[in-house]
Amino acid sequence: TYTLTDNITRDTCPGTCSITVTVNPNPTCTITPAGPFCTATVNTHTSAVLPAGGTVTHSWSITGNGTIQGSTTGASVSVLAGAAGTYTLTDNITRETCPGTCSITVTVSPNPTCTITGPNPANCLSTGNVYTSAVLPAGGVVTHSWSITGDGTIVGSTTGSSVTVTAAASGSFTLTDNITRDTCPGRCTLTVPITPCPPGVCVTKEVTCAPVGASAAACAALPASAYGPSATGVAGPTNASAFCYKIVVFNCGQQILNNVTVTDTNLGGVLLGFPTTLALNQRVTNFFLKDWGVDGSAITGSPHTNTVIANAVGASSQAAVSATNTAVAILLPISVTCDIRLFSTFDMDNNTNDNHVTLGVNGPVEVTLRICNTSPSNSVDVALSALGRCFTNIVNLGVGQCVTQVCVIDVACPGTNFTVTAQGTARASTTAPCIYDINGNVITTAVSPCTGVVECVVPSTCRVTGGGELNFGVTDTNCISISTTLFPTTSNGLELDHISHGGQLGAPFSQMDCGTILGNPCIRGEWQHTRHYKGPGNKKDIVDMSAHSVNPKGVFDSLSCACLGCCSGGVTNAAFVGPLGPNQKFALCNPDDHKVCGPEPRPSPANAIIFSGIAVLSGADGTNSIPGSVASNKNGEYVIFRVYIEDRSEPGGHFPKGSVDPADIYCFQAWRTGIAIAKKPDFSGVATAFRTALGQANCAFLHSLETGARPLGSLPPATVMGMTADIQDCGPLDRGNHQIHPSTSATCDANGAPLQ
Repeated sequence: TYTLTDNITRDTCPGTCSITVTVNPNPTCTITPAGPFCTATVNTHTSAVLPAGGTVTHSWSITGNGTIQGSTTGASVSVLAGAAGTYTLTDNITRETCPGTCSITVTVSPNPTCTITGPNPANCLSTGNVYTSAVLPAGGVVTHSWSITGDGTIVGSTTGSSVTVTAAASGSFTLTDNITRDTCPGRCTLTVPITPCPPGVCVTKEVTCAPVGASAAACAALPASAYGPSATGVAGPTNASAFCYKIVVFNCGQQILNNVTVTDTNLGGVLLGFPTTLALNQRVTNFFLKDWGVDGSAITGSPHTNTVIANAVGASSQAAVSATNTAVAILLPISVTCDIRLFSTFDMDNNTNDNHVTLGVNGPVEVTLRICNTSPSNSVDVALSALGRCFTNIVNLGVGQCVTQVCVIDVACPGTNFTVTAQGTARASTTAPCIYDINGNVITTAVSPCTGVVECVVPSTCRVTGGGELNFGVTDTNCISISTTLFPTTSNGLELDHISHGGQLGAPFSQMDCGTILGNPCIRGEWQHTRHYKGPGNKKDIVDMSAHSVNPKGVFDSLSCACLGCCSGGVTNAAFVGPLGPNQKFALCNPDDHKVCGPEPRPSPANAIIFSGIAVLSGADGTNSIPGSVASNKNGEYVIFRVYIEDRSEPGGHFPKGSVDPADIYCFQAWRTGIAIAKKPDFSGVATAFRTALGQANCAFLHSLETGARPLGSLPPATVMGMTADIQDCGPLDRGNHQIHPSTSATCDANGAPLQ
């Protein structure tokens, strides 16, 4: 304060006055806040005046990078921060009229900027696309807040300096990063186009065996596991395996497909059943049946690779796409072979290992059939034809395997030709499981034929007449030494004395037969073999053979003749049937023999004969057995007999002064049957197997003599089929004579009726 005094006079009158005046201080002010502030922000500054109270006035002004927004006379003022830098804000005040002033310089911080970098463009459907935001100016405290729009998705955090994006199939996406730096905001964006996925078409083709009911529907019914990239079947000359094909077309791209076509030249070109448009991920399956044919080129074992082609156009890109796939079908050949070998002990063609036999008489022929599977991959069932039930079909003949079957057939002259055919039917194998053709039939091989030929040459036919006696103790040399054997020598106390025999065989008919026709009506004759016992009453057993009567005493099953060699000076000479000479009707066996080996003076093509059949064995009266007789049945019994004769000289006995050496040979053998004699005999069921075997053995015996397999002079073995003859009366003829003649010219039919 201060005091002011005024000393006055008025009209010289003094006076005085004074006043004390208070002196107020000038006001001060403080502006807040001091900043800094971000560019483009509006900030409020307030001026605080001291001392407080009083009447205060404000007057704001600004310089630099800022602009006052609104009133400038209030205690506060709004300032828009301008460009980075500073602005100075001044407040001129009065308080109680006392002036004052204050100012503040505020820093304007720049707003941050950012730049986003990363894959641009992005591939369709790509994942792991990383985008990074770089902030300027560097440093400071920075925050991020990412967002995305369009055809993409942020995977993971959105608050870091980077984000990971998964792209869609097509289109684009926009990334935005809202940032702050020292609280100053910033923002940046990046629009990323997506490279569209190309269109795609895929096709698969698989193959398998056609089932029994071959059809596309049957193919579709097979399990998926049945199909694969290849399949193997078989082929014959008339049919081949069929195959099922499975074709699948699907849209494996990211565009709808138009103009879809599926083509397979081996399955008929453009395939029906497939749509022309495929939606995304759409899949269509169809089945087809294929037969590769049997034209020869298909049956090579080479793979038959066929290709399917799928074509389409992308709906959005119009890009053409194509795909192919293949499947392989393999056809392997199947085949069987057939081979026949014929054998007969009477074969005259000097080759025992071929399909041909030459016979001189009726006789058995052994047929050996060999069937081989020559297929490389499959077993077969083999069906055989011809020869009736002689051979049996073969089941499951393995690869490379052969089966041999043997059958004996009886062949009657003039012979026969026969063919056996073999045809295989395929069986499935792991190598080639496909065995059905397009009609559902099993694949078959070619028919393999094999042929056998049996032909006959005109045999040496003959007949025999004569008779004589066999006695104990007689030995003669007929190339080899032969002694008489009579068996049995006793029976129930009776002692055998001697043997007599005689008759004729071969007239009027003498058909050569090796047991092929049992009871052959074209072999006729009568023969009697009598065993004489010592003692009173002239007891004897009689074996009677006759095929002339209506009720015959027996039948003849076999007859065969041969021209055997002779022995002179210890040397065995080969047999030879000489040619017809002048004025001769019959050929002569050993024409140069000059009576050493017979049968002169009667010309004949043979000097040995053998025959067999059924005869009656009975006692002397023909009605009952006699004591000691080998005929044990009351009225006698049937026996199977065999007679062998060699006509070696004229006359043919051994008795001194009544013969010419060497003596004729006579051998009788009989096997008892135990079958009693009947009034009306039926021989068709009597020991048929044995009789057949005996007839075959007869011819085999003669054949062995002719070929030298047995020494000349040998006698027939007494055992046949393991059965030994009950009667064996054999040896050189002691008394009597046999004569082997040419056959008569008479022939007969199968019933025994004369043909001429």
